[in-house]
Amino acid sequence: MTRGPTIGLCFNPWPRKSLAKDAVIAWADADESLYWKTEENKESYTGKIVTLCQVCFFEVKTTFNAVSPGTYDVVWRLKVHPEHEGLTNLKFTAEVIEQVKKAPSGFKGYNKLETYDTNEDLFKYLASKYRWVDLALPFKVTIPEERMIGDESTWYDVEVKIFDHSGNWKKGLSLDNVCLRPY
Repeated sequence: MTRGPTIGLCFNPWPRKSLAKDAVIAWADADESLYWKTEENKESYTGKIVTLCQVCFFEVKTTFNAVSPGTYDVVWRLKVHPEHEGLTNLKFTAEVIEQVKKAPSGFKGYNKLETYDTNEDLFKYLASKYRWVDLALPFKVTIPEERMIGDESTWYDVEVKIFDHSGNWKKGLSLDNVCLRPY
């Protein structure tokens, strides 16, 4: 049985967070009023959010560098507008990527990808709330202990992403931040 996401109200920011305004967002560099807009918002932890006006190629990603060993929840702080469209096929992913400064030839480090496919009911529910919520994804991210590769110590980065490359137009989503919350 697949566990669904956990939804809660936002109260405090967590220490390992990435701000939506600093994420890599497909089409954010285009005419901002057409696809995405960055705006001030007093309910944001940082004072700024990004809001999706309309796109068909949707991708928002950010990387947490050198994450400490442990187990984490991936939590997106977001708001779905009542008149949202096309958000039904969004995929949330988190990928743990082992890094080493001087990787030997043929080095294949630890890599683990977790994915959560959303459905229309989730976004209808979030739109009915029309407030900022913490959406904890239904999987945990585990960061192993570092190891030695030759004379070099490894570390682990975590890339988190929301995307939908289906070509359907999407609108009505605001993002504040994403965080790795210790479990």
